[in-house]
Amino acid sequence: MDFKLITLPTFGILESKLDQKQIDLLKSYIRESAPDGYTFDENSDPITHSSNNQWSLLDVDGQFQKEVLIPLVSEYVNAWGHPYNKKTSLIHDYVMNRFWVRITTPDQYQSLHDHQGVFSFIIWINIPTDWRDERAAGEFSHPEASDFQIAYTDTIGRVQKKNYLLDKSMEGTIIIFPSDFNHCVYPSFTSDKLRISVAGDISIDSLRPLND
Repeated sequence: MDFKLITLPTFGILESKLDQKQIDLLKSYIRESAPDGYTFDENSDPITHSSNNQWSLLDVDGQFQKEVLIPLVSEYVNAWGHPYNKKTSLIHDYVMNRFWVRITTPDQYQSLHDHQGVFSFIIWINIPTDWRDERAAGEFSHPEASDFQIAYTDTIGRVQKKNYLLDKSMEGTIIIFPSDFNHCVYPSFTSDKLRISVAGDISIDSLRPLND
């Protein structure tokens, strides 16, 4: 019996690994913009905590956008297309419109939310925990402790989850996904050290239409 398999259109997640030069660039952005109370010591704990745990970063001369974000977004679009309904007469380029660092203490988490962009990204700079230890911690299990999770509906409306299981091997990893994807971060339990991540949103650049 002949048959044909039809894959319906959907959107995915692009994952890549930054090189050391790119990681060092992000660390320099964190160091140079840190508010009073933060220090960056590469020889011990990367950062000292203060009352602020999140602040905006400045991409000097658009270096990170040009060298990392736009090439990866191009790869995403080549694979899955643009994750929005185009309602303009011109196709526009993309631009990063928000860029920040977040310092997470073990008890902190981010509830399920989405962003107001076309794409969002996250980069893990420092991960002091191991998901294997988190699973086994204490008298009661914590099945998703320390995970970064994306929640989405499949083609028949079921809610699915994609969990990123975090340990040291994930440092320097960047993921890019549609901003409409709901995502959350679970608290950790096995370390009192701080997790450092960089995130941002990429939107349509209304000032720069492309010729094609």
